[in-house]
Amino acid sequence: MTNSLSADDRFLQLMEAIAQTRQLVEGNAEAIAAQQQAWVETSRLVESNARSIAEQREAWIETRQIIESSSRAIAANSNTVTELREELRVNITDVVSMISTMAEQAEVDRAETRATVQQILEVLTQRFTSNGH
Repeated sequence: MTNSLSADDRFLQLMEAIAQTRQLVEGNAEAIAAQQQAWVETSRLVESNARSIAEQREAWIETRQIIESSSRAIAANSNTVTELREELRVNITDVVSMISTMAEQAEVDRAETRATVQQILEVLTQRFTSNGH
């Protein structure tokens, strides 16, 4: 088979090889187009995920700021409660002391009243006893 093919046969073989090459190129072009489409879609998904991550980050920052603000408010309220509790303790101590003083004074007043009533009774007893007999 050394050059026994005619020019027409060689032309046909060349045309067949060109047709096969064209089919391969077209197949590769379709595969490349599909690959490019997949890359475009992947790129869109990556961009979408990046936006979503950025939004989540912003939400976390806002949440952290709210937590920090709430934490400061709780600490301030805790300090206020502690101060009010101390004031209440002092006030209760003062009231108990005042009640104790009033109870002691009431006991003194009661004793004085009892002594006064006793003196009046003695005076009246003497007066009625000496007048009557």
